[in-house]
Amino acid sequence: MRADPNALRLLPPLYLGVFTMAAAAVAALGLAIDSPEFTVRAYLLITIGLAASFLGAYLGRNPALVGALIASFVFPLLVLANTGAGITRLFWPDETLGEHSLLLPTMAVWGIIAVSFAQVSRPNSIFIFVCGLVVFGLTGTVNLNQSLLVCFFVFLLATFFVWSYNGALNLRERAEAAGQRIPPQPGRWAHMQVGVAVALVAVVFVASVLAGYPTYASTRSFFIGPASMPYRPPTQLALMRNYAGFSDQFVLAGGRLTLNDDPALTVKANAPALWRGLAYDSYTQHGWRRTIPGNDYELPESPPRSGRYHLWEGNWNGPQTAQVKRIRQTITTHTPTGGVLIGAATPASVHGLSFRIAPSVDSYGCLHARGLGTNEQRYEIESVAATPTEDEMRQAPAEYPELVSAYYLPVPPGTRAELQDLADRLTADRASPYDKVRAIEEYLYEECRYTLDVPPIPPQQDAVAYFLRTTHRGACDLYASSLVVLSRLAGVPARVVTGYATGEEDAAAGTYEVTNADAHAWTEVYFPGIGWVEFDPPWQKEPDRLSWLRKLFEPGWTGPALRVLAKRVGIGLIAVVLLHALIQAVSGASPLQMGAGWLRRRRRSANPRQQVAAAYLAVCGQLARRVGPRGGGQTPTDYAHEVAACATLPDDIRLAEVPRFTDEFLRLRYDASPPSPEETSAFTARAQHLARRIRRARRTRRRS
Repeated sequence: MRADPNALRLLPPLYLGVFTMAAAAVAALGLAIDSPEFTVRAYLLITIGLAASFLGAYLGRNPALVGALIASFVFPLLVLANTGAGITRLFWPDETLGEHSLLLPTMAVWGIIAVSFAQVSRPNSIFIFVCGLVVFGLTGTVNLNQSLLVCFFVFLLATFFVWSYNGALNLRERAEAAGQRIPPQPGRWAHMQVGVAVALVAVVFVASVLAGYPTYASTRSFFIGPASMPYRPPTQLALMRNYAGFSDQFVLAGGRLTLNDDPALTVKANAPALWRGLAYDSYTQHGWRRTIPGNDYELPESPPRSGRYHLWEGNWNGPQTAQVKRIRQTITTHTPTGGVLIGAATPASVHGLSFRIAPSVDSYGCLHARGLGTNEQRYEIESVAATPTEDEMRQAPAEYPELVSAYYLPVPPGTRAELQDLADRLTADRASPYDKVRAIEEYLYEECRYTLDVPPIPPQQDAVAYFLRTTHRGACDLYASSLVVLSRLAGVPARVVTGYATGEEDAAAGTYEVTNADAHAWTEVYFPGIGWVEFDPPWQKEPDRLSWLRKLFEPGWTGPALRVLAKRVGIGLIAVVLLHALIQAVSGASPLQMGAGWLRRRRRSANPRQQVAAAYLAVCGQLARRVGPRGGGQTPTDYAHEVAACATLPDDIRLAEVPRFTDEFLRLRYDASPPSPEETSAFTARAQHLARRIRRARRTRRRS
């Protein structure tokens, strides 16, 4: 049995509200997982489900069985997830499997999809609300940010509207069944309810702020400070921690880098240098790891009487040539370094630090002192660095020690497949390892641009290949990583090193002031008989920061630019909805209704003759599309005769309606006394009716 068409006209707002609820929940999951394909697939299925529910309401059928079949097909696929079957990735993204904080909200989204086919029964919207709360509750523990809060706010607004609108429909149905007076339009009633809810939330928020700030200022000790609240930092903060905190993993995530000018080190040295922190050997396609086990040399537990620890200089990380320079540094740290002692080149001795545990030199030639506090530390390091000439490096043999080849030549197979041809092309005419490295540096200088406004690297992409093949824009981490990877593909051992650039020299004090903005990454290349030599790839700076509009047409930026645009549009729409709801709650009328009333009042206040002329011109505008426009010197009567001679209009319009309408216009427009309001309204209504007849007659004539 088909539903009443009058009742069906009231359902679209309800389905639109339900779709907004479901879409906000799917968007929240999309912020936690990086799988646009899954998100689009979920939106499409929800749209199909709600459309099927609306069609079912019209036909008197319930398509809930379709949703049940989808659920019975999708959820058992989890059993096949561990088998690596490709079909599971269409419905369960890889990053959601094995992580309950992502798997459960994904299951809730599939629940929303299944229930969207059962919205013929209006109370079933409660299940979408419950599943949406599961999504927001779990994704908020993984990735709590402004975008997620915006999605949650939209979700709540849509929920208020759906419940209010559904309640209004129920009241209307009960009134009709009892033969009572039908309540006003449910949309207006639900709109008022949403406005009241938003107004209450705004009042509570303002009251909380007004009460919270004075209370916090006077009794701060009773509150938990932000520093003691655990949170999961976003990608860029994690990347900054890799620079300043020196983790065992160095992530290449892309995205804009924001490094502040807070002091990091004060270095008093006899020569400028790159201040070395950690070195990395294993490339993972998404960053670097330290995989060489153990330490080459541990210092004695008790310091020598002089307080200076002399380090072992005979390992293969140190210089292997007599041509070295010694750099003496007194370093004062202003930021925690994670137990890493910053210093130039290869440390030879360290002095002046009260170690809780004896320092050690790791397999990369990096110096560690476990148990360092977070306060400022001051120590002295004497470093040695090889200073070979270009000819010496060019003449170095291409036969490497076994350990060097084992750790500093491997490249992942996927990276080799994408970049081997590029490395071969760049180094085809270069004989020595040194010339090959220089050729790669020249390519990076000519083809790539240095910028901190780096396009985000998709998780499924190889970071270096994406930089070299697609964006050609990056910071020092991508430059250094590209030089290392291409050098290895050309058969030259190399590794990435993180630390700090030289900093700004204070000539009067003989120091270098190093800030967090000087966080840096560079390359070390191994030459037999010489040792590790620093290479800092040259770069050309991006001429200007790209606007989001330009980014839309730049490689690697389309997705982020669209997300920025969508976020700005979404925030603007939310602001409009908030303002609209608040005005509705305070005044009891919609701003649209108020604006329409103002326009009507303005029209009524216009000169009656002007209203008559405007109505006549509206009819002439419709006639102009069939007969042609009225000439500048053509009178209304002449134009009526021209219309009467046009056979493209029905006879009753061109021979009767238009002449009578023209005579009425001339009487009202040029009579001695102005027309009354009743006459003006009647003429305006007649003009609107005639304009509609002309428009419909023209369309009918075209179809025939």
